[in-house]
Amino acid sequence: LSDFAPQQTHVYTKNASYWDKDKVYIDQIVETYNSQYNTVGPQMVKTGEIDQADIGSDILDSWLLDPNTADLVSKYRAKVDYSYFYCFNFNPTFDAEYEPENWRLAVNNENFRQSLMAGLDRVRELSVLDPNDPQSLAINSVTPPGFTNADGKEYTQFGDLAAIMARDSFDETKALEYRDAARAELEAAGCTFPVKVLVRYNPATVDWDKECAVVEQQMEGLLGSDYIDIITVAGPESNFLTEVRRSGDYAFMKCGWGADYADPQTWTDPFYGDYKYAFLTEAMEAGDPVAVTVAEYRALVEAAIAETSDMARRYELFAAAEAYLIDHALAIPFSTSQTSYQVVRLNVFETQYAPFGVSGLRYKGQHLQSDYVSMEQFEANLAAWEAAR
Repeated sequence: LSDFAPQQTHVYTKNASYWDKDKVYIDQIVETYNSQYNTVGPQMVKTGEIDQADIGSDILDSWLLDPNTADLVSKYRAKVDYSYFYCFNFNPTFDAEYEPENWRLAVNNENFRQSLMAGLDRVRELSVLDPNDPQSLAINSVTPPGFTNADGKEYTQFGDLAAIMARDSFDETKALEYRDAARAELEAAGCTFPVKVLVRYNPATVDWDKECAVVEQQMEGLLGSDYIDIITVAGPESNFLTEVRRSGDYAFMKCGWGADYADPQTWTDPFYGDYKYAFLTEAMEAGDPVAVTVAEYRALVEAAIAETSDMARRYELFAAAEAYLIDHALAIPFSTSQTSYQVVRLNVFETQYAPFGVSGLRYKGQHLQSDYVSMEQFEANLAAWEAAR
């Protein structure tokens, strides 16, 4: 890192003393900050100012239909080292205007959480990111399918998790049944309707605002605006994790996690253990009703962690814990890494690859091409990589 000017420029320069420098083919990378990147990035590609830009769903069709740009568009490489899931905030710290105590009453009610889980049309939301094949991004587990295996069996096919993988959490009929049960229970507990649901998003993330708009329209349309009032709030662009997620300034939000090592335990970190910002930690500390459910989940995780000799048994126990997390709507599985579209001059299959860690972020091994990668080239590069693998 030869130059670092926050919100201005990052310059990375090849290290001539690196032990494997002959495998580093790019001499310098310059990253320039632009707060309007989502809007101007594609245009800057056309003018030759930058080598990579995301292509949002709002312009994807126009780029694919235009003969001048159709061959410039390709996809990101699919990953199994990261997944997204919707989280409920059990310890709200947001402003009084969003009624945090009323939200606390609602979110502690399992039927309420189940109504949101069954009422979220994930494929419809993912159509914002990939209008051509949104179903390919949706997953029913927190752990991405294909992440790891034991005794020749893929982890998500172990135990109780296998049944969850075979179904779709979106179910309009069940969503309405859960809604009616939750309303009766919550009204008796003094909860007022509609429940305000504060949904936050980072405007620096391409199309996240559009996803939130779809969620608001779709879920209020199904469950009724007299039941929930989804309120979407943007920002900040900088320090979003610290100021929003880690501080509890949200009610319901899409969150993500990346694997650190090749074992199912890595996917429990957002919800259990020593991770400082674990989503369920404060639910335990607050002593609210959901703490009983969280304690049972933690006990299942601890049983799995304790099994260190029989790997198949270990996977079965972790699958039981993950199934419990999902069955009790403590989190809502959403998608794998969202392989949206881009314009880029790199063959993304030349970089290192692993189902965990940061291998995919390294530029080592990659060449900067003279032309942008087309979709046809992307598919050919994928086929070559799969064959070599």
